Amino acid sequence: MTLCQDCGRSNPPDADVCEHCGRALQPGEELPRPRLLAQIQGLIPPEPVITGHRPPFSKADDPLRQAMAAAVAMSERAEEPEEKEVAVEAPLEWKAAEVSRPYAPRIMHVLAITLLAAVLLGLWWPLDSRLSAPIRPDVETAYTFIEILRPGARVLLVWDYDPSTQGEMQLLAQPILHHLRRKRARVVNISLRPIGPPMAAAAQRFAAPYFPPAATAAPPSLNLGFVPGDAAALQALSISLVGAAQAADARALTVGLGSGATLLDFDLIIEFSAETATTRQWVEQISARQNAPLIVAASAAVGPVLRPYQQTGQIRALLEGYPDALAYESILQQDGPAHRQRAAQTFASLVFAAIIVFVLARGLKVENERETKGARHE
Repeated sequence: MTLCQDCGRSNPPDADVCEHCGRALQPGEELPRPRLLAQIQGLIPPEPVITGHRPPFSKADDPLRQAMAAAVAMSERAEEPEEKEVAVEAPLEWKAAEVSRPYAPRIMHVLAITLLAAVLLGLWWPLDSRLSAPIRPDVETAYTFIEILRPGARVLLVWDYDPSTQGEMQLLAQPILHHLRRKRARVVNISLRPIGPPMAAAAQRFAAPYFPPAATAAPPSLNLGFVPGDAAALQALSISLVGAAQAADARALTVGLGSGATLLDFDLIIEFSAETATTRQWVEQISARQNAPLIVAASAAVGPVLRPYQQTGQIRALLEGYPDALAYESILQQDGPAHRQRAAQTFASLVFAAIIVFVLARGLKVENERETKGARHE
């Protein structure tokens, strides 16, 4: 038998063409070795889609790409009239709207003029920063208690605030330290908080540039540092100040305190406080047991909470925040950091007012130009 090399069909030995596909058989072709699928070859005719010739693929013939390109072309053709219409008519509509709505710029101008008037009124009334600082009765009371101190009087300064309120408390402490230096008082620094001694040292460095010339003759101060224990520490200080603070007797003698000195040996106690709990301990346990006046210089947040103690007389004078610092400097006739901070705020307000004037003038100029163009167009 002769095997067709094209379709694999077996033909009789004497056949010249394949009985199945009509291919010419070559003489002498031998039947190859039988294969595994040789018996089923020819049962299923080959499909022309698979075996036939297929042209190369072209992106232009892709139906999806053709549909997308048609949609894009239709959208572009639909938008062309609208773009032309907007390009011609939009400027006219915009100018008409600007001419028909003149009230919005006028409202902005009124607001700007009002803001400018408020800034200038605050700067002009009154112009003297010292006269502009209101002096409360408590500030005058604190000033009087320090002013009547005799030279060499012992004053206890209690530092109970942390770095979060350092800026405000230093402004309040500066005029008091200035006044004590001027009176040549013997100052003892103490704190019931671990951060208190660093705050006291920082406040003294902050106030040193503003000290009067007489401060060089003032006696040195004594720093007893941090005394732990809160309420128990106050009881220990009432029994023995030097023993509770573990201070050497030699250092205590520099301010006239002996080994058995207590809180009763002080002529005045001033606490710088930014927390309520510590001040309450000083008021409830110390102020009622000794005759030295207690003055509290508190932050603006703590001051209102401590006012009931001031109203009952347990706190003889209560100073609160930056306004009282400015007032105390005014009484001392001192150009201190509080007044300099006020001058800086005044200068910033003047710059702000100049910016408002410039923006207002610029806005009026632009508005006039737009109204002129709109009138010409009509």
